[in-house]
Amino acid sequence: DRPVLLVLRDGERAQAALLLGLDDRRARLDLGTREVTVSLAELERHWLGEFNAIWRVPVAVSGTLGLGERGPAVAWVRQSLQ
Repeated sequence: DRPVLLVLRDGERAQAALLLGLDDRRARLDLGTREVTVSLAELERHWLGEFNAIWRVPVAVSGTLGLGERGPAVAWVRQSLQ
């Protein structure tokens, strides 16, 4: 339920694609100039696992979290990842 940008590769060329929908056989992508529906097999040929999830962080959570930190910001990240 969060926007995800996939990085698709074709040789040396990379392109970002917004994942609009996904089921057990197909993915629907927005390539910026057009929307396409591709099989998961086709997607796997061009997606090497690189992606960016877009989150809106609550106002109460600010700054960067570091290893070993605790508190409300860490609790929010944990809950968001579940």
